[in-house]
Amino acid sequence: MKKIANSQITDQYLESLDGIRPAEPKAFFYDRLIDRLANEQQEDQWSFPLRPTWMIASLTILLIVNTLILLRKDHRTTDRSQATIESFANAYDLQISTY
Repeated sequence: MKKIANSQITDQYLESLDGIRPAEPKAFFYDRLIDRLANEQQEDQWSFPLRPTWMIASLTILLIVNTLILLRKDHRTTDRSQATIESFANAYDLQISTY
């Protein structure tokens, strides 16, 4: 008896599924979906270094930093060139004492 009741319920479910039609999307749904996905992919990309204003600003900063480094390097080399052998010997206590 239970098998008959279970089969009747199952038959009712299967008959109710016969009337179901597949859902149809609105017109141009896939075109809009593809466009939306393409826009999201473009927004996800990191576009910070690709903008011309950022590139020009960063190159200008690098140029200024390099110029300052070169100027300091030239300043240090002039100080070192004035060092003599006597000042080197005095700094390391390498003086030769004669009697």
